[in-house]
Amino acid sequence: MKYVLIDYTNFGVVFLHESQNVSKLKWDFNILQSCILDTHAYGASNNPILTTDNINRSFVYEKHGSYAIGNRHELNETFLFKQHKANLIFPAISKLTQALISQSFKHIPEFYFPIDDTIAYQLNTCSPEKNEYSSGVIRYAQVVGMSNEEAYKELTLEVDTIHALKMRAYATAKKYENLIREVSTKERADELIEEIEQKLIRECHI
Repeated sequence: MKYVLIDYTNFGVVFLHESQNVSKLKWDFNILQSCILDTHAYGASNNPILTTDNINRSFVYEKHGSYAIGNRHELNETFLFKQHKANLIFPAISKLTQALISQSFKHIPEFYFPIDDTIAYQLNTCSPEKNEYSSGVIRYAQVVGMSNEEAYKELTLEVDTIHALKMRAYATAKKYENLIREVSTKERADELIEEIEQKLIRECHI
């Protein structure tokens, strides 16, 4: 899959990257977009025009979200700065999402959908003090082989744990997004990459 970051002011390609890991790539570009103003992340797997060979060309936005080479706008110093910034910070962004995926989200159970949302919905419709439980909790208790009260307590613990993992991961992501946004030198970018590697991957502080 190929993703590009487009500059809204002149339709130039700020950054382009390809990867087979589409979900991670999309997350990488969402963070990149948040760090560079007036840009938009765009999935361009079927667009042969958006390539590294054309990365210093300007483009014309066409119908249905496609681009063609054009000269409607001149590339300028602001655009060139955005290109430099994107190339500078993308490795740190990629390291951050790698750490979050490998060290945090791998512990969250999913069954083709976010199961914690389903559990939370079932729990929110229960009134354990009145001995009233949702059909989902009752069914869970029957299948697993426990009382409705035990099922409610077990599922509450599970969903609380998942939500705690998500909030910790979200806080970590926001912390490093803010640090990455302030990067202005390769030395600082390399320092952040090493910090993420050390604290989030080796020491697992997520």
